[in-house]
Amino acid sequence: MAASLPLELLAEVAGYLKNASLVACTAVCRHWRAVFEPFIYSTLNIYSEHGFNKGGICLRRFQELSSGAGIARRAWIRQLWYYIIVPFDLPDWNARKEEGYSTNNAIRQANDTAFETAIVNLFDTLESWDKTHCLSISLVLQGRELGQELSTEEDDEAGLYTWDYTDGRTRSVPVYRARFHDNGALMLRDVPCIDKISLPHRIWAGTAMQIARHCPELTELHLDLDDYIRPDHLECIKERRQGEWIVRPTPEHEAMIAAIDDWEAEICDSERGCMQRPIFEQEQFHRLFISLGYAARHMPRLTAINFDLNHSTNLSFRFSNTTGSFSAEWELRLCDSYKPDDRVAAAWGFQLDEMLVKNDGLQLIATLPHCPLVEGRSTDFRRT
Repeated sequence: MAASLPLELLAEVAGYLKNASLVACTAVCRHWRAVFEPFIYSTLNIYSEHGFNKGGICLRRFQELSSGAGIARRAWIRQLWYYIIVPFDLPDWNARKEEGYSTNNAIRQANDTAFETAIVNLFDTLESWDKTHCLSISLVLQGRELGQELSTEEDDEAGLYTWDYTDGRTRSVPVYRARFHDNGALMLRDVPCIDKISLPHRIWAGTAMQIARHCPELTELHLDLDDYIRPDHLECIKERRQGEWIVRPTPEHEAMIAAIDDWEAEICDSERGCMQRPIFEQEQFHRLFISLGYAARHMPRLTAINFDLNHSTNLSFRFSNTTGSFSAEWELRLCDSYKPDDRVAAAWGFQLDEMLVKNDGLQLIATLPHCPLVEGRSTDFRRT
């Protein structure tokens, strides 16, 4: 009786059981196997090394399952979560330096070697896949055991800024970010089947871009660069190129900030509140959206832009043409915190007086002129 169930009903069963193991269902009969295997293989967790996760699929086993007699399975696979196993887990800001400490040590080098090998092996495995497969890859860095570098001491205040620890910039152990050894990226092959890739903050940004560079058909790149910064790192940050403030406090808070004469006390006192910056520098945001507008109109393959200002006063921008209609949309947390001007409207090709205002002014929607597309592309920006 089970073998005679229609495909539509079996697909409903598979969808209902999607969070459970479907492997047992493939053993019922060939009919069931043909239905359930595409669901099983659509999203896979792959481990760079054998034996890390009991029952998990290592990269070598994955290669066997998707090659030779199993090459047809490639058409089912849509997303890979690739767990890069490194020898040591090195959490951020949990240790301080002792005399003789250097970031160029055996612990970090061992992690980098394992990381480089895992990435190279993954790209070697996927190189032969056809670009029409459109794989989505999410990388995850995972240590076998908690590690402690030489000449360091555990310190749970290494990430804090207190009266007893105001010099963490020089005393705290710098965060570990996985990277290639010198010229390691040269071993990477181009992999056209990778359509989307997500890279965690525990991979150095430079290495993340080296990885992305070897995905020639990439349409989406997600970078997690939201790192935790101590107040005493501001000295280093100030040495970078400086821009203008894009958000400001209220006049009342501006006066309070101007009256602060002891910033050390202000930062170390945990009971003092954080100053909000609810006022947007309109011109800075106008320039951003003017640039995006003119750029988008010269990119016929672009299908979406998502911009999120991760700030106490949120601002989100969405451009989309995936539904057959073309629109630009701003979502605000505070009414009138931002409003496009005539230059922004000209850049995107709409009239200000035709912009739709919804949700008491918290949602602004502009319908854009139709622009034919050649091929889909999307871009995701996040400002923190």
